[in-house]
Amino acid sequence: MQLKLMIPSDYPMKSVVVEVGQQLKITERQKNKWVLAIKNLLQLRNGDIISAVLLWKGNIDKEIEGVEDCMICYCVLHPTDKSLPRMPCKNCKNKFHVACVRKWFKTSNKSNCPLCQQYFF
Repeated sequence: MQLKLMIPSDYPMKSVVVEVGQQLKITERQKNKWVLAIKNLLQLRNGDIISAVLLWKGNIDKEIEGVEDCMICYCVLHPTDKSLPRMPCKNCKNKFHVACVRKWFKTSNKSNCPLCQQYFF
């Protein structure tokens, strides 16, 4: 995800502007909660910029904690739709990005798991 902090020249009289580029699929509510936490840290608790960036990184780390790479594209974050691997194989329990599994089924002309080769659905 992308975090942009704009500090006005008359800071702390004016608030820091926080902008977020959405690259990880999270809800708007979750994103707003993270932005509010950063603003709170900078404006009410006299935090520094490094602390704000570390808070942001910590939130992202918690979001993807324990998520394994998709074994089709070898990425945690899908390169196009920015989703996490959430579609599990019923047999081997490995999770894949929905887009990766669809592409796998289409190009292989099968409905088998890419890893265990058992019927996926």
